[in-house]
Amino acid sequence: MLISGGIAFYLWWKRRHSVVSEESESVPKSVLPSKYEIAVDWTELPCNLLFDEKYGYLRYEEKAAIRLSGNSLRLFRSFVNAEGYKLTYEDICIDVLARPIKGGILKGDKSVMSAAVCSLRESLKSCPCIRIEAIRGVGYQLFIDLPDVSL
Repeated sequence: MLISGGIAFYLWWKRRHSVVSEESESVPKSVLPSKYEIAVDWTELPCNLLFDEKYGYLRYEEKAAIRLSGNSLRLFRSFVNAEGYKLTYEDICIDVLARPIKGGILKGDKSVMSAAVCSLRESLKSCPCIRIEAIRGVGYQLFIDLPDVSL
C-alpha cells in the first residue's frame, strides 16, 4: 500500500512537472522573469565606464562586462571612492583586507596587498583604459585614461 502510494505520487509529480515545462517552453524566455534578475544602480566613471558598487558589475563601452567580487570588488570600490583614486597601504590593509596594523604594516601585509592588486589588475584586463600603478612607499593609484582622440 505504501509503495503504491509512493508510485502514484511520483507519477502525479512527474506529470505536473512536465506540463509546467511544456508551458514555459512555449513562452519566449525574454518574457519569463528570472529569479536572479537584479536592479543595478550604475555609477558613471570617466572613459565610458559604468560601475555598480553593490553587485560589482563593471561595463566598458557596452563591450566588456566584468563582475568583481571579494577583495577585487572591495579594492575597486575603495579606489573609486578615494580622492584622486589613490589608496595608501594603510587604507588597503584596514578598509579592503580588514587587517589590523598595530605597530605598522608587516611584510606579510604587503604581499597580501600585492596579490589583491594583481588579482584586480587581472580582472580589469578587458578594460584598456584602466591601470593601477604603485606609488613607492605610499600605496597604489588607479588611473582611468580618457580615449585618445588625436587625428
